[in-house]
Amino acid sequence: MELLFGSVPALLTTVLVVAMIVFIVLVYRNREKVTKWGRLIAIFLVVGIAVSAMSGTRDNFAASGALFAMNSFQAYACMALGGAIVVTALISVFFKNQSKKSRFFAVLAVLFIAKVAIIEISRFL
Repeated sequence: MELLFGSVPALLTTVLVVAMIVFIVLVYRNREKVTKWGRLIAIFLVVGIAVSAMSGTRDNFAASGALFAMNSFQAYACMALGGAIVVTALISVFFKNQSKKSRFFAVLAVLFIAKVAIIEISRFL
């Protein structure tokens, strides 16, 4: 529990991660009613960047005593996944078709969950 709620950054990160997962589930359950996928993608991107920043703060990334070194698997994997998230969100801007945008949202969700899984599993090991 200390890893999830032991400090203000840990608490905020936990709350944001849970909020993002709830957001993904709610969007998935209501996908037939969604008409503005671009707006949801923008919200996902902004909140996802906030989660990433809070996670880095929580784990003292790039500081002495960091939980993960800057040249660790976790750092490289999360940088690649984060870059893929940003690129996917930016590419989605060029598509007008809402069906295609819904697929971009699904890709973003999978990338985000993979990123969270890598970090959180590594923190508990």
